[in-house]
Amino acid sequence: LDVKSRSSNENGVDGMHDKFESRWGQEIDFRFELEKKYCRRHNVPRVLLVVGGGPNSLSCILSAIQNQCPILLVRQSGGFASVLGRFLDEFYEKYRQFLKEREEAYHQFCQEKGTADEEWTWSELSRFAS
Repeated sequence: LDVKSRSSNENGVDGMHDKFESRWGQEIDFRFELEKKYCRRHNVPRVLLVVGGGPNSLSCILSAIQNQCPILLVRQSGGFASVLGRFLDEFYEKYRQFLKEREEAYHQFCQEKGTADEEWTWSELSRFAS
C-alpha cells in the first residue's frame, strides 16, 4: 500500500486526525475512570506503569496520585520516566543529606545541654522544625 500517493480522504484520516490532535491529553481523566471501574469489576489491582513517556506523562502521574493509584516507574526507559527517575534520585539524596544534618544538629544540641534525647521540651524541638 503506497500511503504517500493517496489523499487524506483515501487514507481514512480525513479531519479526524486533526480533531484528536487538538484534544491530545484530554483522555487522561476518562482513561483513569475506565481503569478504576474495570479493576473494581474484575477485582484486580490497579497500577500506573510509566515507561518512557512524553509531555502528558506528568498529568498521568498526577492523576494517579490524586486517585491513590500506585505508580511503577521504569527508570532509564527513556523519555519522561528517565527524567523523573533522575529527579527523584537527586531529591532523595538531598533529603537524606537534610535529615543527616538535622540529626547531627540534634545530637550536638543534646550534648551542649547535657541532656538525653528524650529530655527535650517542645520549645527546644521547634528550633529544628524549620
